[in-house]
Amino acid sequence: MKKLILLFLLISILGSSMLRAQVALEVTSPEKKKFYLFVNGLKENETPKSKVRIKNLQEGPSHLKIIFENRDINNPQTKVNFEVGKDYIYEIKLYSNLDRNWYALNLLEVNEWSEKQIKKKVGADTLSLSELKIAELKADSILKVNQPVQIIAKPKDTALRVTDTARVKRDVSEHNCLSPLHPEGFVLISKKIEDEPLENKKLEKAKQLIQENCLSAIQLMELIQLFDFEVSKLELAIYSYPYCFDPLNYGFVEDVFEYESSVTKLHNEIYAKE
Repeated sequence: MKKLILLFLLISILGSSMLRAQVALEVTSPEKKKFYLFVNGLKENETPKSKVRIKNLQEGPSHLKIIFENRDINNPQTKVNFEVGKDYIYEIKLYSNLDRNWYALNLLEVNEWSEKQIKKKVGADTLSLSELKIAELKADSILKVNQPVQIIAKPKDTALRVTDTARVKRDVSEHNCLSPLHPEGFVLISKKIEDEPLENKKLEKAKQLIQENCLSAIQLMELIQLFDFEVSKLELAIYSYPYCFDPLNYGFVEDVFEYESSVTKLHNEIYAKE
């Protein structure tokens, strides 16, 4: 009877600890460049560091963004779908092509719990606290994630890339857009657009500023979110595509739409023409 009670308590403790296990994230800069890490818009470190590790993140879709201490560097961003019980390790990697240089977040590996091994150990008659601890340590396994090399193709070699049977996406901007707008400059043009009281005037101003500057897909997504009406968002998204620094990432822009029909119209306009 005493053994049964002890076994029940150990199973309860293990179960509760597994429920509390959320998601851990580590981001490092091999070049030792210091940065701030933002997860879903929240700053995770108060002082800039070259390596940041955080725990107890919530599972589900998340947006990661890096702000370098040196503001002259572009700020990489990415989306990830966190799964509970896993550790995610990212590296801030420098890429270059022709005279373009940019940083991106590269997923190195995912450290995953092996729950089956833990549960099997819990069921043993001779289970003890020390054995349980050993089982938890042995249960860790590393899952390597094969990531494609993030190289933008040279325009003269492959100006177009077929990504599926329904659409064609460009690797680079149609308008010789060599590097995204500096974050401080982006704040200025965002305020100019936001200060326009009328939707039609705001749309005209946005088109003008997008044409005059080089914006990334993430920056365009944030600008389009300044508009109230779905029709205005769609018009601007269609207009902005040729001016986008990284059109292969235009999926970020699709997230601003409330209706799936708007995404379909966007695809028909920007991909069918190519």
